[in-house]
Amino acid sequence: FPSHDIHPETFKELMGFILTIGLNFRKLDQKTESGTGRALFIELATKAEEKALNELLTKLGITSPVIIGNGNKAVSGGKKLPD
Repeated sequence: FPSHDIHPETFKELMGFILTIGLNFRKLDQKTESGTGRALFIELATKAEEKALNELLTKLGITSPVIIGNGNKAVSGGKKLPD
């Protein structure tokens, strides 16, 4: 999900969670219609990590992220995204 849309304090809390739990992450620049943005990719190894991250995102008021699952299928908000 684009990190440039997240308030700096919220982003700081999210990064603190990621680093405390020890999750792998990458921040990548991406080209968007409105210019250049930044995407944050978080690698989760277990369902417990996924649940904890989703609870934090909900608490922070961040909309549903895009989740890449088995077979590289992308899901956002419970709906499969087109290939």
